[in-house]
Amino acid sequence: MKKIITFIIILSTLPKAAILAQESMLPDKTYCVQFAADQNTKYGFWDLPGTKRPFQKGASLQINIIENPIDLERRYRFKYFGNGWFKICPLTGGVLEAAKEPSNEITTQKENENSKEQLFYLKYTKNETWIFFTYTGKQLTINSPHSNNCQNVDCCSKKSDKDTEWLLISPETGKVFNLNRKQKNFFLQNKNQQQVFQD
Repeated sequence: MKKIITFIIILSTLPKAAILAQESMLPDKTYCVQFAADQNTKYGFWDLPGTKRPFQKGASLQINIIENPIDLERRYRFKYFGNGWFKICPLTGGVLEAAKEPSNEITTQKENENSKEQLFYLKYTKNETWIFFTYTGKQLTINSPHSNNCQNVDCCSKKSDKDTEWLLISPETGKVFNLNRKQKNFFLQNKNQQQVFQD
């Protein structure tokens, strides 16, 4: 419990400049999310069960093969919530939510303004990838790369970076989204972010 409280307190004390930079680093558009180890392949993309299905409460976030045209359940919008935190909104409706312990699942739920389980913090790494943190400090991961078997995306305690790194992909161009040089330098050199996410 002490670790969780410390994690939240440190995040809430990020300087204003860090908060503003975090807010502007993701343009308001839709993205596909791919497991970084699967880059330049058709594998490892976030997916929700069904094809072009409307919002389904409790659907588990999985990974699957990307298809063209890219279905709505493989597209996500990142809604800035404040203090560096985002809500992740599938275009099929609802928001992603980290299940309460002991479950490690990420599921779709109706948006609840008071739910901390629906908040995710995004860390940009020197590898030009992203690590997704839940409000308890857990990270989003999968068990193995190069998989098309609809395995779940889970949240876990600290693992090696390669097991928790993701890419944001433009569904229109298929290109990886990266920060510009100024934003990269800010986040990679920011001592507050390094302190929050230290091993």
